[in-house]
Amino acid sequence: MNIKIKALQLPKDVNLSRIENHFKIKLNRSIDWSYYSEIENGKNIYFYKFSAFIFIWFEDQEIDFHVEKITSDSPDKTTIVTQEYEIKVDSTLENHFSINDNFITIKEYKLNYFEIIAFSLAHTVAMEYYENTTEKFFEKINFYDEIKKFWQIKSKEKDLLKNIAELLSIKHQIVNELYLLDKPEVVWDDIVLEKLYTSLYWFFEIEDRFKAIEYKLNFMNENITFLYDVLDSKKWHFLEWIIIFLIIFEVIFTLIDFYDRFLNH
Repeated sequence: MNIKIKALQLPKDVNLSRIENHFKIKLNRSIDWSYYSEIENGKNIYFYKFSAFIFIWFEDQEIDFHVEKITSDSPDKTTIVTQEYEIKVDSTLENHFSINDNFITIKEYKLNYFEIIAFSLAHTVAMEYYENTTEKFFEKINFYDEIKKFWQIKSKEKDLLKNIAELLSIKHQIVNELYLLDKPEVVWDDIVLEKLYTSLYWFFEIEDRFKAIEYKLNFMNENITFLYDVLDSKKWHFLEWIIIFLIIFEVIFTLIDFYDRFLNH
């Protein structure tokens, strides 16, 4: 038995109510803020709060139709990320599961297995989305030329603060929405599920990809902070010169006043 599974990272404005309204169903809670429902004839969907969506046993044209309807009101459809995978059920398999590049083989058809596989694929497309987002942000704020010129920085403080806020927002979303550092509760008391989850986690290189994104975000944050400190230093230097000139003017006026008094006497 071969089962097609497709994961998509949809635009961030796609939420649970939009999914339920489209399919005219009530989604049930699955693992760690994910939702699940069987649509028809073994066709299942999973939705995650970070806007990842899983189709199981759907044809490509069906998926395209549903995605088009779900994202019809989304302003930016270029953020959609997809990944296809295949699940094979083989009762003669020696172990509980086996993972390959293009498919995973499981020994028996169990809902918990599908939950973990869907959960891992959802995180995979989400990580790709954040990799793309981070790369675009990196290209947008390439301050290398400004850093070389040092005192000829054209950026404004409010723009730099806005960039810092955006960087923190990306990092916050990754950590607080994807739960990358926490295992799902469903695997705590099941050795097979925990092994399946851990194997997929490492197979899709989730931790390494997160560290790469984190490194880029920290690198960009350091550069932006450096520029902000330089601008702040320039501002204080400017204020210091103003104070110096004011003191000089005050001394000059004091001397002029003293000279006038001296002449009058």
